[in-house]
Amino acid sequence: MKFLLIEDEDEIRELIRFNIELEPGTHVYEARNGTDAVELLQKLKDVDVIICDYQMPGMNGGQVQKYVVNQNLPCKFVLSSAYDVETLPDVNPNKLYLAIKKPDISEGLTILFDMLKKDNIGDRDTIAEPAAYHTVAVSLIYKTGVCPCDLYLELNKDKILKILNQGEMFSDEDYVKYTGKKLTKFLIKNEDGAHCSKTIERNISVLFKNLTDEEVEKAVDVQDYIHDTVKRFGLNDDVINIAKEGVDYAVSIIRNNKNLKKLLKNIFTNQRDFIPQHSVALAFISCAVASKMQWNSEPTMVKLAFASLIHDVFIDSPKLNETEEVQKSEKNKDFMNHTIECSTTLSKNPDVPPDVDKIILEHHEQPDGSGFPKGIDHMKISPLSSLFIISHQIVEIAMDLKMKGEMLTDEKVKARINKEKYQKGNFKKVFSSIDDLKLFGE
Repeated sequence: MKFLLIEDEDEIRELIRFNIELEPGTHVYEARNGTDAVELLQKLKDVDVIICDYQMPGMNGGQVQKYVVNQNLPCKFVLSSAYDVETLPDVNPNKLYLAIKKPDISEGLTILFDMLKKDNIGDRDTIAEPAAYHTVAVSLIYKTGVCPCDLYLELNKDKILKILNQGEMFSDEDYVKYTGKKLTKFLIKNEDGAHCSKTIERNISVLFKNLTDEEVEKAVDVQDYIHDTVKRFGLNDDVINIAKEGVDYAVSIIRNNKNLKKLLKNIFTNQRDFIPQHSVALAFISCAVASKMQWNSEPTMVKLAFASLIHDVFIDSPKLNETEEVQKSEKNKDFMNHTIECSTTLSKNPDVPPDVDKIILEHHEQPDGSGFPKGIDHMKISPLSSLFIISHQIVEIAMDLKMKGEMLTDEKVKARINKEKYQKGNFKKVFSSIDDLKLFGE
């Protein structure tokens, strides 16, 4: 079955192509805009299905559809858009085979293939056997920031080598390493295809949420407080610039979800309390550490900022304002359950980026297994959680120094960290990255 995929956003185009090619016997042509698509259609005579974005440079999706209808081309036209088709100028809903609503791309394509099979579209004389491996774009894994499943390389026709494990972070260094060798695709096992697709989609869906100017404006009051706080806290300009976009985006998502907005309000009701200051500082410091690790994907920054702002919303202690009080509270059963309550609540909300619930669940765990709520050790704590835990300690130390009226410096903060504690598993690499990281001062 032959597809023409028309999409100007690289990540979305790669994701749709990946999903199509999971289906045996498919072939995909690509165009980055409507004008290029029309030129291709004048040459191609064997396209069965067109999947077209709406909002593109030059011709929009409705204008491409009009060309297809006017030329009486014998193919099915599918529109892929974040907007309702009834609201889109130039689109004729009655002439659409299907409308796929972004960001639920994999779900939409599942429906599409069911329809195509039912309608016997394409060459059905021979049924292709599923391949043992599928390809996935290196750029898609990089944009995701984490390996959604085990990744492989084909060394030769007889040998395939596993190079990265599911759950490992995919850094800037990894991207340079593989693209420097002119590698554009990894291999994944056929049985991992659906899970891989869904994981990638959930991660990069953060990037194509269409927040309006009005929605972003709703978050400005909190964002103004956040940016004033980091300045007062003494974070340097580099740290602020690294984290700003991820923090702003996380706040916008939270403020435009009714349930999440209530949680954020609980945190920022009294902005002089310990918890809002702690949460804001953690958002910026965790993003700065991630940047030093070269874990710079946008979804990663949004996850860390999101987890930082929300992680303590279920601590029922509005008067909590000193690190000593935090330490006393850690012996309290209700306090020890706040990670579970928060993680469980967020896992049920579709607007929460993936992995945020896990980061929050694990943020009081320790490398030696002495933490809570599960008492897991460095072998089971995820890479992002390891980074978050170390960042969390940096913030607690900094808050303690600040409460005592001491000037914050990187040297004072790092001198109070138990270095031996973080020489295991994912913690070791994260901890080594903060040696020359400048967080405070000019």
